Amino acid sequence: MTEGGGVEGEWPHLSATPGKAGSPPSRLDDLEFLIETAESLAATLDLDQIIKRATRALALLVKRSGEAPSRAAFHRLYRGRLEVLEEVDEAGAHYGGDYPLEWNQAAELAIQTGRPKAVRESDLAPEIRALAREQGWRAGVLAPVRAGDRIYGLLIATARDRDHFHPEDERLMEVIARLTGLAIGHAENLGRHRRSARRMVALDEAKSEFMRLASHELRGPLTVIKGYLSLVLDGSFGELAPAARQPLEHIAAKAREMDQIIELMLETARLEDSRLLLKPEKIDLLAIVREAIKSHQPPGDTRIELRAPEQKVTVNADRERTAIIVGNLFSNAVKYSPPGSPVLARLWTENGSALVAVTDSGFGIAAEDLPKLFTRFGRITSGQAASVKGTGLGLYLSRELARLMEGDVVCESEAGAGSTFTLRLPLA
Repeated sequence: MTEGGGVEGEWPHLSATPGKAGSPPSRLDDLEFLIETAESLAATLDLDQIIKRATRALALLVKRSGEAPSRAAFHRLYRGRLEVLEEVDEAGAHYGGDYPLEWNQAAELAIQTGRPKAVRESDLAPEIRALAREQGWRAGVLAPVRAGDRIYGLLIATARDRDHFHPEDERLMEVIARLTGLAIGHAENLGRHRRSARRMVALDEAKSEFMRLASHELRGPLTVIKGYLSLVLDGSFGELAPAARQPLEHIAAKAREMDQIIELMLETARLEDSRLLLKPEKIDLLAIVREAIKSHQPPGDTRIELRAPEQKVTVNADRERTAIIVGNLFSNAVKYSPPGSPVLARLWTENGSALVAVTDSGFGIAAEDLPKLFTRFGRITSGQAASVKGTGLGLYLSRELARLMEGDVVCESEAGAGSTFTLRLPLA
């Protein structure tokens, strides 16, 4: 656009104009014009640029239709008013501002029908009619721009020649308006997705910060509680009444459970802050599995059965983190299994890897819920699983730790048929 508001340059195929020497624009010219317009609008996601390019395309279309000075503008519809966002005026005039929609009956009708509308002087309120007469505008066409399910605004073309516009111009204006609406809708949708993504990132950062603060603040008091419980249970403060032992042991078990949750939170925070340092070494995976079974063997009839070779199974991994992973798999299996149902653990080697599979007899996981399992704070909230408590960190951390050690954790399950979680680690 030039400083005075005119059209900056012309596309070559628009140079011919009706009534002049040479051929008027053909259907091929129109097609090329629309393709270039579509490409121009699709090349940006900036709303201001989309509106500028749409107005410029309209100005080029109007310019080729006659010799009289013409004007193209984009008016945004907002709360019952039309606001001039962009204008290309060959006479160099600029109007700007906004006005009530009711001042332009043709605009109201175009918005109601969603179709282009020719503007007659009788359609205009006195305020606009006086301006049109002052500037000498004799003809006008406007086309509504629909973005999604709403009218975003109007593309408006005016000229000083009463016979300036042809029916074909209205059809082309309608196509330009549709292309503009698609571009605006796409830009707005992408903007919403970007804002949503930024909110999700901020929320994730807030969750991470909470985990760091909460885990550090809880660990100190919990250590004191566990210490005093241990002293009470071993008789350091005198003989313990038999009736008090069972509830105190239950409290101690819950304190250990809370300690495990805090450790999960700390490990997750270290992982996300890139502060988690692994210490890979040759370790006996069978010994770690047996220790985890001993720690997670539930009371009552539910038993964890182990099928494994008698000899050591040596892997190259971080001992502490491997114990966390295996412990999480057994904890989940026991948590989601009905009382009295078996939990099966298998350990074997194949293709240079050691594998630990833990199978429960629980209610299983529907296919649509499987992707949630290994996400941070991912919990299944449908069906029977909704009643099971948890942080949603255990499986997320287990898979991330396994992958850091060149292994993986995968799940096979279906609703109503139990689940199998398998840890794979490289053999030493």
